[in-house]
Amino acid sequence: MMVSMHSNLYAKYRRFSIISSSFLIVSGAILNALVFVDFRYMTWVFETKNQSINAIGWFSILTFSGSLLSLSVNWKERSESYLAASNELSGLLNECREILESESKNQNTDLVDAFNRKYIQLNGMLPKIPEKSFNCLKARHYKKVELSKFIGSNKGKPYWLIRINFFIKSIKND
Repeated sequence: MMVSMHSNLYAKYRRFSIISSSFLIVSGAILNALVFVDFRYMTWVFETKNQSINAIGWFSILTFSGSLLSLSVNWKERSESYLAASNELSGLLNECREILESESKNQNTDLVDAFNRKYIQLNGMLPKIPEKSFNCLKARHYKKVELSKFIGSNKGKPYWLIRINFFIKSIKND
């Protein structure tokens, strides 16, 4: 569940990072292009020269505010930290599976002890799941698990039909 939660947070913050970066690049390019535009040609958008100057000014303030917000929030760094956490937890999950599959009891206790130490160490270094997002992420994880089971029981059907059937089944079960 932790892998799924960290992966979802990675995707969320990566999406925010891409949107904010794209906005800043596009708005910066537009503002740079508007420097060379004669205001007489902007009458198709604004009635007067003052209106166009004010609109460009407000747009530049919005762009500047967006850049400050992007710098202060730093969504790219957040997304990368959740990606690293997801990768570390995936490795830990694979180690856990190997321990469960190993047959030697003596070797198994050594592996379990090493695993527990690594888990405790890793757990202290992971970025925390925001409290307000926890229940939503938990529900999303369980929905993903149930959908995976449902796909396994409906082999050969088109995915879109499986999703519709899953949605209908989940409504009927409530």
